[in-house]
Amino acid sequence: MSFLSYLRVETGRIFRSRIFWLAAVLTLCAPIAGYLFYFPATLNHESSIGLWIANPALAGTFGGTVLFALLTLYELDRVYRKEMASLTDTIVSTLMLSSSRTLSLLLAAAAAVVCAAVLYLPYTLYRTGALWDGGYYLFAYLGLMLPTVWSGILLAAALYQFTRRVELSAVLLTALVLLSMSQYVSDQFLLRWINPLVPWCSDYFGNLRVIQTGLYSRLLWLLLSASLWLLSLPAIRKYGYGLGRSFLKGCRKIYLPFTAFVLIGCGFGMYLCQPFINHSQMEYASFSSHPMSTEPKLTIDEVEITCKPNVMTGTQQGTATYKIFNLEKEDVVETFIMNCGYTIDKVTANGETIPYTDLNNDLNFEKQIEVTIPPGYVTLVMEYSGMPQVWNGLRGSLTGTVFSPEFISLEMCDFYPYHSFIEHGKLELTLPEKLIPISNWVDIEVNLISENTDGTRTWELEPPRGGYFGNLYAAEYIALETETENISAVFYCPKKQQAAMEEVNIQQILADVLEYCSAHYGTPPFAEEGKLRLIEAGIPAMMGGYAVDQTSIMSENTFYEKIYTASAETANSPEIMIHEIVHQWWGLGKNLYDDNTASNGWSSEGLTTYTTYRIIKEKYGEEYAKEHCVDVWQSQADYLKNNFYFRYPEYLDRLPEQYAARVRGSVDSIMMYSVVPLKILKAEKLVGGEEKMDEILKGLFTNQNLNPITYADFLDACGLTEEALELD
Repeated sequence: MSFLSYLRVETGRIFRSRIFWLAAVLTLCAPIAGYLFYFPATLNHESSIGLWIANPALAGTFGGTVLFALLTLYELDRVYRKEMASLTDTIVSTLMLSSSRTLSLLLAAAAAVVCAAVLYLPYTLYRTGALWDGGYYLFAYLGLMLPTVWSGILLAAALYQFTRRVELSAVLLTALVLLSMSQYVSDQFLLRWINPLVPWCSDYFGNLRVIQTGLYSRLLWLLLSASLWLLSLPAIRKYGYGLGRSFLKGCRKIYLPFTAFVLIGCGFGMYLCQPFINHSQMEYASFSSHPMSTEPKLTIDEVEITCKPNVMTGTQQGTATYKIFNLEKEDVVETFIMNCGYTIDKVTANGETIPYTDLNNDLNFEKQIEVTIPPGYVTLVMEYSGMPQVWNGLRGSLTGTVFSPEFISLEMCDFYPYHSFIEHGKLELTLPEKLIPISNWVDIEVNLISENTDGTRTWELEPPRGGYFGNLYAAEYIALETETENISAVFYCPKKQQAAMEEVNIQQILADVLEYCSAHYGTPPFAEEGKLRLIEAGIPAMMGGYAVDQTSIMSENTFYEKIYTASAETANSPEIMIHEIVHQWWGLGKNLYDDNTASNGWSSEGLTTYTTYRIIKEKYGEEYAKEHCVDVWQSQADYLKNNFYFRYPEYLDRLPEQYAARVRGSVDSIMMYSVVPLKILKAEKLVGGEEKMDEILKGLFTNQNLNPITYADFLDACGLTEEALELD
């Protein structure tokens, strides 16, 4: 009989097996856990795509993989358990029989996964409604669940064929599952073989990065599990030999170990050369660690950049043309900074190719490029391309610059190889016609210059700050206007979200926050010059939000409809949105730091968080504000007080880098967002109540544009000492 004949027989037998049908039915039930209690994709962002597609599919992935791995052990051990191996080995090749059994299990698993996808399709369509994403649905079940189940079958088969013991194989498989679920690999998408990393799902801004990393990791584990399975085939016992002699005899079929080692090499190559995460240190470093020249030996009169993002692959191609005057009489090696994921394709000076060096010294989001520039007037042209990479410190959240059909973000050094001494810059950016770019800097105009015949548009940016283009976001935006007595604002949200935002009256909610801050602290300087801009950005670009002069940028989870339709009793409020708008009053970070910020936590976040609490208290009531603000701050402060590494920071240096970075980041966050607000709340009680504190803060707000507000300034305004505000 041929291999196909054996495969047909084994497949028919599998589909007649009661044990298979039990495993298949349980696999069909596994996604229900994603509706009830297993929510890996919505821990940070409760989107409809995450709730009704990703969570069920991930639950099905885990459950189906475990079930079919156990089924594999059961099926492969059947002939030995029933003492039929001596008979079957005389009739058919053990290699052919084992291969046909494993392949039949792979086909059976594929049938079960496809049935699961079909079974949950009507309910998913009903729950997601207008937010239905067919591509993501196929990715979740056929791109995540199916390859993972296949990997589980191959790993289980390989372990059994090496050990020939069901209990030992089950123990080893359990160890692999526990390792994949452990905190040691929780933020490493390539090492999570049974629980793919899906930290967020977006309803409005696309999910290209999660799809890319998910498919990449599934392919990696298919290669590794297939290679291990191929390597285990020669280890199948025969002729009464043990593992060693059976393996040596089996390796005479040289194509088995050869193919296995090729697949292993491909898998490790994928692991080492993954294009998504950079190799920077885990802890955020000051930009001074990548310093530019303080005394430039050349003058860069202008730079003209042409950028063409490829939204289907998440990559970008660009050309930067610099007009340079080298003041020296010899070649000068000058440093440029660009995103870690970009590579320089070519550098020319006055048409001649010149040398350059990619230092590959990843730091935060950037790396350095050294270019040798000849003397005199030079037209320097750099051609570059690549995929923007996620900073290693954010690898668990996969957040950062992204190009996708629904959303594009460009931040800092993502535009082009940047240099700090550029007199004038101009950028041409070609995007799909539905995407509208908006800069986070109000004085950077984004002008449409051409409608192209290929379904794209070309936009032009010309910043007043030399070659610095700020951050740029592009989506299918619409503008919702908000007017108050003292301030006007415009909110940019995705077109698909317009009806939902109008239904919850988002403009009135925005107006309430603006009016509160204006009444209590005064009117910001920009109110007389223009409008406050509120920009909703995709989760890949950021988590939470940030603010700059006259612009507040917030992530998609800030505007999830459930938050705005909830009442105080349902314990939801738009805190992130309020927080980022309040930043327009409190320093935008730069004016509320002092030399002791690292130790006392004083920054703009403290006053902003306190003001957010006051607004929530007024809108939702004192009980709600206490439970969801003050009590949370107190629990965080108590945690910090009991934290060993906070009390003995010298021991942090003995921890591995990634854990030390987490601890330091957690301490800094708690100090700024919990400890300082608690101190301000304590000061409020000591100075005589909320009205008195409002007077003090109004005075500080009036003066902060002239002088930074330090912690000492706050204490002086309150008439208190530092010791008086120490927490119990």
